[in-house]
Amino acid sequence: MKTFIQTGKQLAIYDWQKENPLIIAGFTLREGGYSPMPFNSFNMGFHVNDNPSYVQKNRKAFAEEIQFPIQNWVGSKQVHGTNIVKVTKEDLGRGSLDF
Repeated sequence: MKTFIQTGKQLAIYDWQKENPLIIAGFTLREGGYSPMPFNSFNMGFHVNDNPSYVQKNRKAFAEEIQFPIQNWVGSKQVHGTNIVKVTKEDLGRGSLDF
């Protein structure tokens, strides 16, 4: 069983790069961010009525922590459907600091 290793207050990762150098997988954790209760600090989602400025600060801090520039993120909204969207270079930055 593959496990994720906690690397700090904000991140747990699994080193998939041993199997495929193009894949990085991980989870954000709840500690170390700006959002107050009930979002418990490190909220990354705009969809839960947290103050958007806190979510932006959390995302920027995380981008810095993992050394992956926020302007290269592409955010999405999870839906339960069958459509797949291909992300291209033109999408860079979309949804990274807003819905």
